[in-house]
Order: sequence, then structure tokens, then C-alpha cells
Amino acid sequence: ARAVIGTLCDDDTDYLLALARSPMLAGNETAATEALGRAIRTSQGSPLLYAETVLAAGQRYALGDLNMDLVARIDRALSMLGPEDKLMRARLLGRKAAALTPAENPERTLAMAREAVRLTDTDHAPLQRIEVAVSVGSALADFAHPKERIPVNQELIELARKAGDRALTLRGLSRLVTDYVEAGELAAADQCLAARNQLARQLKLPRFGWMEPLLRSMRGMIDGRFADCHQAVAEAEDRGREFPDARRCIAVHRTWLGFVEDEIQGLSERETVVLGHLRTMPAALSLVVRATSAFRAGDLQRARDEVAVLTTALPHCAVNTLATLAEVVAAVGSKELASAMLKRLRAHADTSAVWGLFGLTCGPPVAASMGLLAAKCGDSRKAIEHFEAALVHASSMGARAHRAWVRYWYAQTLSLDASRGEETRKLLDAAASEASQIGMSGLVRRCEKISANAVFGEAPMRQDVHQWAIRQEGGGWRVDQPGRPSFLLGNLRGLKMIARLAEVSGREVHVLELVSFGNEGAPDRGDAGEMLDKEAIASYRKRLHDLHAIVEDAVTKNDALGADGARSEIDAIEAELSRALGLGGRARRASAPVERARVSAQRRIRAAIKRIAAEDAALGAYLSKSVRTGTYCVYRPADTST
Repeated sequence: ARAVIGTLCDDDTDYLLALARSPMLAGNETAATEALGRAIRTSQGSPLLYAETVLAAGQRYALGDLNMDLVARIDRALSMLGPEDKLMRARLLGRKAAALTPAENPERTLAMAREAVRLTDTDHAPLQRIEVAVSVGSALADFAHPKERIPVNQELIELARKAGDRALTLRGLSRLVTDYVEAGELAAADQCLAARNQLARQLKLPRFGWMEPLLRSMRGMIDGRFADCHQAVAEAEDRGREFPDARRCIAVHRTWLGFVEDEIQGLSERETVVLGHLRTMPAALSLVVRATSAFRAGDLQRARDEVAVLTTALPHCAVNTLATLAEVVAAVGSKELASAMLKRLRAHADTSAVWGLFGLTCGPPVAASMGLLAAKCGDSRKAIEHFEAALVHASSMGARAHRAWVRYWYAQTLSLDASRGEETRKLLDAAASEASQIGMSGLVRRCEKISANAVFGEAPMRQDVHQWAIRQEGGGWRVDQPGRPSFLLGNLRGLKMIARLAEVSGREVHVLELVSFGNEGAPDRGDAGEMLDKEAIASYRKRLHDLHAIVEDAVTKNDALGADGARSEIDAIEAELSRALGLGGRARRASAPVERARVSAQRRIRAAIKRIAAEDAALGAYLSKSVRTGTYCVYRPADTST
């Protein structure tokens, strides 16, 4: 076609754009760049044509690389548009947000992406809506909550399917898998993964082949199947060696797999490889690799030096960057940095630490990182709440390696309190046992090191006036009491729950962890309606308004204590609203498993105590007073002296 046209259309921007896109799609970037340069020069007099040319220049998106030349051109194109050019403005804003990711100021970039969504209407051309969804999805990845990203990527898949674009459908499905994993919705993730892999195999293109085994490894990280992970990574390397994006993603994946597995051997080699791939990206990504590698290897001074250069503005730090750095900052960083990280992570407390298409990894719950940071800030109560929530999250996902890490970090935090020695010991034993079962020898050694240095005293609590014990025997449970006949009961699930509560006497156990311990299986992922109803949201917002007035009044009166108290309540309410409200203030749906688990645990524990009372009325009455059920369950020896 070009030979026929000759030089007749060399000043026609539409022709030059078509010319640029053709070699671009064929992989000839040099020819594409030359044609684009000519198109940009010829389109200066037309705002819309210039904008189209700029978007064509940004057609190839290099994940993680900031393209400031493209951003400058987009800004010029935006300044040339009129107020009526809503769709073009949306396309440019979405592309700019993607070009700025990983963002120095995430909130500003996320706001840009959200504005692009707002400006896009369902009556706009499908291909241009696809373009916005692709860009916005890139900007939201690794920074926004997965519940905000899921509808964007669902729309991309729907539009791409209607347009017959199987490559973009595959991209949307790949993104959606990681969104569901981050949200803890593994059933949806597995269903999406099956559809994604089927489509990738149909396309039969080498550039789509390497991601399937890497996603398989991501799934294995959750289950603690590390041998399967290494096999899958080797397969991905074999398939993706010709593609730079694949090599970078695999290097990131291998590094974070090593962090989850706690595989110290080869840490230096992995660090060198991944840093080579990250050299063109913002410094925060290299920093987290160097700092975490040094910390895990025991080089605390190097780790301290690395995090010392990080400011409380946390530039370019994605959620997983912060979640990974938490253990380093908690050990060798400043309280100010820990506080800033905690604030940034607050909206993601119900998620796992995940890399999306950048690395395809799944790490421990974000709540565990928040527990470490809260402890660093001196708030032991909040730290315990975060660790308990992290245990629930990991247990609900069946994430064995993640649960072992949570218990280890939890124990590490409690070990600083001599009065909680028994809880520390039990958490360390559980962490070491689970880590040993799935081959995490490095974490086992860490648990043993804390055990060797800790003093395990009894927690200050009432003397258990009933000396009794419960142990599994054959297919049932035997209850022993000094000076009284022992008796054998059947294999009631409630007895196993009581045994667990007695084992961690005095510690509150979330029902999801307790039910999982009681062999109930993983809870389903249904929903129980909105987290907060309209009346509660309105009440919270009114209280926020009042609290801000209280702060202003306290500051005027130099009442620092009153101001701090009001600010603490503001932080708590804002955290609750952030948890309960999604994009545009829409209410998020609450998870039903907790309520079902609570009812199940209460019913089974009551039945078990009733069965014990049939054999020994006094012990049954005592357990009725000592065992408390609810969202959190606890065995706390009752005072029977009155």
C-alpha cells in the first residue's frame, strides 16, 4: 500500500499514524518511531489529531518504567483540548496515570485514573473504552484496593470479548486472577485462571506462554508447595527467555518467592539478577530488595542504611513494597517511618501482599505487616489485633507458609513482653511445626533462635482450680483429672476446639482459625451484605465532623492530650470507613464466613461441654464458665470461689 501511495500522503497525519502503527505491531520500533515523529510534527495545528498521535506514541507500555517524555506530551495535548472533548481527555488522563506508575505520589495518580473512569460513558465507542480500561487498570495495579480494580478489569474483558480481541481479553483475565488472589477470593481466582490458561493455549503465541507456569507458582506460594513453585519458575524461564518483560517479571517473582520460602541460599545471586532488571525503575523497588535481602541474611547495619534514606512521603512505594519492608523497618527503622507506612497500608488491611503482572507473587497478609509496624509505634493492642486478623486471613485462604510467618512475627512481638511467655512459646511451636512440614527450614531456625533467647514464664492469670487435661486417644478424646476417674468421649468436633482453646489458655482465638483447627474445612466466600449501613456511615461522618471541631478547639486551648485523643478516634473512624467504602463511596460487601463460623463454633462447643457434663457435672459447669464463644473464643479459667 505504501508503494502505491508513494509520497502523496507524507503530510497526512492519519496516514502517518497508520504507518507508525503497522511496524509497531510488527515489532519494528525504529520505523514506528520515525513515522511517529513525522506525525507529531504534522499534527501540531489540530488538538485531536495531536492527541491521537501522542496516544499512539504511548501505545507500547513497559510495565514499571516511567516515561516522562510521554507525560510531557500528554500534558501539552490536554492543554490543547476544549471542555467538550471528554472522551479524549479520559483517554489521555488514563494513559498519563499509567505512564506515571509506579507513582511518586500514588493518591494523585490514582485520582487521575479515577477521573478517566468518570469521564468515560457507556455510549462511547467500545474500542476507546477498552483503551481507557487498559490504561486505568495499569495505573491502579499494585496501588489501589483489588475491589476497585476488579470491576475495571471485568469491563475490559467484556469489551475485549465483544471486539474479538483475544490478546486484550487475556490481559484482562491475567490481571483479574491477581486481583482475586489479593482480595483472598481464591475460588474466583481459580475459575478465572482456568479461563485465562485455556485462552492462552488457544492463541499459541510464545509471548503468551511464559505467564501460565508463573501463575501456577503464584498459586503454589499460597499453599506452601515450594517444590512445585521452583519447577514452574524453571518452566517459565524456558518459555520467556526471548522476552525482556518476561525476564524481569520472572526475576521479581523468584526474589519474592525466596522471601516467602525464606530461602537464604542463593539470596545474593537472586539480588544481583533482579537489581539488574530494576535499574531503570524508581529506586524504591531496588531498595526493598536490598534492604530485605540484607535483613534476612543478618546484615542489620546494611538493612538500616538502606531504609534510612526512605522518607515518610514513601515515593513510588506500592502496597507490596511497604508490606515487604515492614519487618525491616520494625527492626531497624524509625517510628516516624513505621507510622507513615502504617497509615498508607490501612486501606489494604484485608488483603494479601501481592505483585500483580509486575511479579505475579502472593505473600503474607498485609495485616501481619501492620502488626509489626504497630508494635514498632508502641501500640501493642493494635499490633495484636492486626496479627489476629492476619491469622484469620491466612487460615481462610489455607495459606500455610503465610500463617507460619504471621505466627513467627506475632511471637517475635510478644517475646518482648515477659508476661506473655507462654503465648510466645505456643506461637513459636506452631510456626516451627507448620514451617517444618512444608520445608521452610530457614523459618524453623528463626523460631528456634527466639526460643533459645526467650524466657517463657506463665502469663498472669487465675489459677486453674480444676486440674484437668484433654488429649486425643484413638478415635476419640480422653479427659483426665487428678484423683478422679478419666473418661473417653467420641470424636466430637467441639472437643477438638476446646482442646485448642485450653492449649492457648488466656489467648483469644478468632473463630475462623478455630473452625479451621477443628477440621471444618475452609469457609465459603459468600457475602453477608454491606459492611456498614447508611445510618452507620452517616453517624460516622457526623462524628468525624464533631471530632475535627474538638481538635481545633483543643489546639486553640493548648490541650495536647485532648487533641491527641480526638485524632486517635478520627484515625479509627477513617480506617473503618476506608474498609467499608469502595470507589465513589460505594459500600463494600461484608464476608459471611465469620458469622457462619461463629454459629458453628458456638453450637459445637456447647454440645461438647454438655457431653463432658454428662460424665462429670462439676467439670462441665466449670467449663461453661471458663469457655467464652463469639467472633473470638477463649478459655480463661473461671473463679469458682464465689
